[in-house]
Amino acid sequence: MTEKTETKIDRALLEMVRRRAAEEGRREEEIIEEAVGRYLRDDGGAEGERPWPRYPLFDSGDSTFAERVEDELAGFGER
Repeated sequence: MTEKTETKIDRALLEMVRRRAAEEGRREEEIIEEAVGRYLRDDGGAEGERPWPRYPLFDSGDSTFAERVEDELAGFGER
């Protein structure tokens, strides 16, 4: 069950919430509820479970990156 509430939030933080909601196609309320829940549970997920990652995990901005990933990672982790 959800309840409507009202609170004050820093303008810059609210803008971050708005951007994230727009990026993920979710409602601002969902972002805030998820963040508060994680903070209060301090375990990163609902009822002790880790949340599934949201895809894409990152966007390189380069549509050809996946084709070159092996070359881009060559030598990674080597000394």
